Amino acid sequence: MKKGRNESIRTHLLWPLLVLLIIQALIMAGMVLFGGVSKKLKNNEIHILSENTDNTRLYLEKETIHQWINVVNDSGSMASEIQSVLDEQHKDASCISSDYDLNREIADGIMNRAVDLMRRSYGTGIFVVLDGPAAQNSAENTKAGFYIRDSNPGRSYNQDNSSLLLERGLPSLANKYGIPLDSFWDLGFDMTADDGSTDFYKKPFYSSVENQAGAEDRLNFAYLSKPFRLSPKDIPVITYSAPIILADGSIVGVFGLEMGIGRIEQVLSSDRTESTASPAFSVYNY
Repeated sequence: MKKGRNESIRTHLLWPLLVLLIIQALIMAGMVLFGGVSKKLKNNEIHILSENTDNTRLYLEKETIHQWINVVNDSGSMASEIQSVLDEQHKDASCISSDYDLNREIADGIMNRAVDLMRRSYGTGIFVVLDGPAAQNSAENTKAGFYIRDSNPGRSYNQDNSSLLLERGLPSLANKYGIPLDSFWDLGFDMTADDGSTDFYKKPFYSSVENQAGAEDRLNFAYLSKPFRLSPKDIPVITYSAPIILADGSIVGVFGLEMGIGRIEQVLSSDRTESTASPAFSVYNY
């Protein structure tokens, strides 16, 4: 009899508690659905995602683009070195368009400078394209210059250039500076391709020519490329390039930096690691 009474008391207590829980659940669901809580939660998630994306963008700009601008701005000194070679050879800028020997001398004279600039940047490569023939027997639309890629960017490097690869340029320069030829190596820059792989040269060069740019205007015609492959089976890269404009206004080529897509992923991965290790990281740390 006592047992039956205890069960009856429990039943009487259980039902009100159950009803109370149901009412609380309905109230909470109503607040989420109709009280704006759901919208606030969604907006908060969007805000967090937007802030994280902005932080990543700022980090990438800080570690790459700003460095690139500083280095590519050095195309002014590159122009001065090219002018020095012209003076030594007793020739003027117009000779570049037809004198392959002169173009070889120019490439030789600026290659060490270019490698040094690449190592100061976060780039994976550097290039100079001259508006002239690569060699005596090169195809008509094959431009002179060089394109060097670093297989070990951002780390300690060997003084013998063994970590570098020559993507474009004369074999004689590769031998002189101890830079191996890449498997996709070519003598010069083929300007006939229309798949976007020549935009890194054509766009800043022809834009500056059409607008009659002066030496002080070079960064106004700098070009940040879309991802492309220098050769069909090569790695995808982006480039930042600017025209080389001599003091007299002669536009003789293009100078720029490369970054492989894999390197960009490493930079972004580093950003995520730093953000995890330091929750206080925000746009204000930039």
